[in-house]
Amino acid sequence: MGKQDTIRQRIRLLVIAAVVFATLIVGIDAVIVCVGMVKKDYERYAETATAHLLKTLENGGGEWSYITASGTVCIGDEPLSTDLFDKINDSSEAVFHTVFKDDLRVLTNIKKDDGTYAVGTKADADIYKSVKAGNTVIKNGIKILNGRYTVCYMPIYNNGEFWGMMFTGVSQSTVTGEALRLVLAIAAGIAVSLVIIIIIASRMLKQIGERMIGNLDRGHAKLKGFAGHIKEIAARTTTETADITTAMNSVAQGATGQAAATEEAMASTEEFANGIDVLNEEVRESKNVLERIRDCVKDSEDAISLLNASIADNDSKVSEISADIDKGVEKTENAKSIVKTIDEIAFQINLLALNASVEAAHAGRFGLGFAVVADEIKNLAASSTQSASETSDIIAEIVDTMKKTKASNQALIAGNTEQTERANIVSQRMEAVKENIGEIVEKLNTIRDRSDALQVVKDELVKVVEALSSTAQENAAVSQQVCASTETVGKDVENMAESLSEVDNICDELDGIAAFFGKE
Repeated sequence: MGKQDTIRQRIRLLVIAAVVFATLIVGIDAVIVCVGMVKKDYERYAETATAHLLKTLENGGGEWSYITASGTVCIGDEPLSTDLFDKINDSSEAVFHTVFKDDLRVLTNIKKDDGTYAVGTKADADIYKSVKAGNTVIKNGIKILNGRYTVCYMPIYNNGEFWGMMFTGVSQSTVTGEALRLVLAIAAGIAVSLVIIIIIASRMLKQIGERMIGNLDRGHAKLKGFAGHIKEIAARTTTETADITTAMNSVAQGATGQAAATEEAMASTEEFANGIDVLNEEVRESKNVLERIRDCVKDSEDAISLLNASIADNDSKVSEISADIDKGVEKTENAKSIVKTIDEIAFQINLLALNASVEAAHAGRFGLGFAVVADEIKNLAASSTQSASETSDIIAEIVDTMKKTKASNQALIAGNTEQTERANIVSQRMEAVKENIGEIVEKLNTIRDRSDALQVVKDELVKVVEALSSTAQENAAVSQQVCASTETVGKDVENMAESLSEVDNICDELDGIAAFFGKE
């Protein structure tokens, strides 16, 4: 029990030390804040004292002046002296007042070590510049003689024009005394607070200890019961996990065999699917080829029809030409008779010309002109006879040419007739080919439709086999995971059983803690 009492005492000491440290921190902060507030108060005091002094001095309404020869400062006709500063200052502490003409100290109650007043010195240039601009300058910690002062500078005006500065310095020894008094007051408060806090902390520690003992007792009892219950569950779980492991091993073996079988079925299904795809492609290519052949046959039929029409048109034209040739031959024969008539007329004219020449000769010189005409007529008759002969020859040649052309036309008609018959035969055979192609295309369409149906069946079969394969693989994987998890659970149960012995040790330690806090 002596060791436990020592530990409890240390805990109390730690709590007290923490409280004291926190109280000191709070007290120091309070002192700092209070000192700052006191400094602010003395800044206001210095400013108020300076303003009060300046107002008191200017109450007479005169103007400020400085007589350099005598070193006297006057307001109106009244000279100022340091005695007035002492009368105005009602504080027991040292308060200094100074009058500056511009930045020169001309009147002050600050004395030097030799007992003379500290006049003739100049103010700080920055302070003078700021005050001349119309500002009030307040500063802390300014060293005057052997002390620190809070000082205030205010501008002095004559009829609105800057004349000089009024200075007041308040000793900070007052601030130090106020701060010391605050520290003593705070220290007293801290001491009283520590006593009160220690009493309250002791009572609170006792109450906390009693509550903790009760909680530890209840927790100890519950933990003991929980540990026993967990041991029973662990024993049952160990047996059950062994049975589950054996069953899942059998399931895993069956799932592995099923996965292998589904993989073989998947391979066969893929081969079957590839065969269907190849068949579909070949049927598609065959149909395309037949479609192209049918198009070619149709084009050939159209060409034959055009050829037959062209042959028939040529036969018609050749027949017309033959008829024209017959008419030409007939007209040529008529022309021959006309030429023959012209030849006869020319012969008669020649005879008449000969008779006319004979008669002209009988007429003598009177018939000379008539003889000339007769000669010309004779010559004309000779020319006509010659032309008629040549025309007859040409007509004969034309008749021969027309007869040859007619013979050629007849041979052409015979050839066209033969070509037409052959084209008709080819057209009939192409028609038969087209009919056969149509039947083949219909059969290919039937094959394609059945192949499409097989394609749908193939796709469904592939999906089913893939689903079976995936399920089999997942079953095998899950079975293996369950086996592994079951083994892990078994090991965890064994570890948990071992850990329960540590729970017993924890219960014993809780008993020791409860005893530490005063349990009988």
